[in-house]
Amino acid sequence: MTACCFNRSHLLGIYPRTSVKEAWYGAAADTLRQYMVDGNLDGGCKLCHLAIESGNYSGTKARYYDGYAHSIDYTKKNGLLKWFGKQSFKVLPPKVFEFELSNVCNLECVMCDGYFSSSIRQNREHLPPLSNPYDDKFVDERAEFLPGITDLKFLGGEPFLIDAYLKIWERVESHKSGY
Repeated sequence: MTACCFNRSHLLGIYPRTSVKEAWYGAAADTLRQYMVDGNLDGGCKLCHLAIESGNYSGTKARYYDGYAHSIDYTKKNGLLKWFGKQSFKVLPPKVFEFELSNVCNLECVMCDGYFSSSIRQNREHLPPLSNPYDDKFVDERAEFLPGITDLKFLGGEPFLIDAYLKIWERVESHKSGY
């Protein structure tokens, strides 16, 4: 589990060893948050760091996430520096979940590879299937966060062929009808 789909080097946890709640509120997440408070984006946030350094504030992917918790003016370096200068802040529940749980896909698009398509992995790359630890418990662990979630993003494979995604969608629908 990572803070976002662009940060692949700072792991918040590995499911199922780490629960979703432990990943969000745990020591690894606190370390990443402290990097940000210190104005240090080297904790896996290098792509955003490069965009900010180059003055491309509207192009930084961090604005898609940080804006949910804080009011930041991403058009001015000053707004970012003010936010980075904060010494402490309350850790809020996540507003966005991005899922990249499986590569199950029945297509073999020419521009794709086996990381995103199980068919390519099997037929073109002649590699064994990727292991998949995401089960009903994983879906259940996400349920407690549903009241605050504003966005869900589904990546990898063909989303309509991935069982875990269907279960997540069903959970979201049943949560919505509870209002």
